[in-house]
Amino acid sequence: MIEERGKAIADSGNAKKVTDHSFKVKSQSGRGAYEVKATPSGMTCTCPDFVYRGGKCKHIQATRYYLQVEKDTPQGTVTEKVHLTYAQAWNAYNEAQKVEVNLFDNLLKDLVKAIPEPEQTMCRPRLSLQETLFCAIQKVYSQLSSRRAHSLFQNAVERGQIDHAPRFNAPSDFFNRTETTAILHKLVIHRLYLSLESRRILQSIQLDLGPPNSMLIIERNTARRKSTNGLRLTFAQA
Repeated sequence: MIEERGKAIADSGNAKKVTDHSFKVKSQSGRGAYEVKATPSGMTCTCPDFVYRGGKCKHIQATRYYLQVEKDTPQGTVTEKVHLTYAQAWNAYNEAQKVEVNLFDNLLKDLVKAIPEPEQTMCRPRLSLQETLFCAIQKVYSQLSSRRAHSLFQNAVERGQIDHAPRFNAPSDFFNRTETTAILHKLVIHRLYLSLESRRILQSIQLDLGPPNSMLIIERNTARRKSTNGLRLTFAQA
């Protein structure tokens, strides 16, 4: 349905190029137009559908059809896609890469606070669920073995991100618990909520944003429950 509406908008000539990476697409209701921007991470649109729902709206689809250019050749009419190119901002790229790990850990510290600590029902003190979750995700993100990743937990204690470093195999034990999937799902939902709320606020002050559904994706492969490799953690456009 979105593809058909987008094609109809493009066919009616209501998608126009403004700059190399900016396009104006008229509303089908006839009231105003929306701006579609092509960014290295994907296309964005100022329409409410994109702002609040995310994903590909009909205006983005119309722009995609607009960027298909027909050319007459001796063999007949052919369609050639216009490839958008972007200058690489190497200075910003290098700086981002240098602080990525520290930024990830600081964001992760705040994110795990969304998971409440269970009530202590036994006399023996239990490992903090939030800190165990922090170390488990940090371990997967680092792609280190459990023993090698233990030094990361100790570094996190020194930086004040956790109070106690768990034993090296605590993340593996955590991944093999039956309740882990529900905990990770709750974390993903909370992250998505924060992403949408932040996006609405930033859109209200007209900042140029990337795709609304770029989010932390944490998935557990139940077919490999007994291995920490059964957890995949990435930043991706859903």
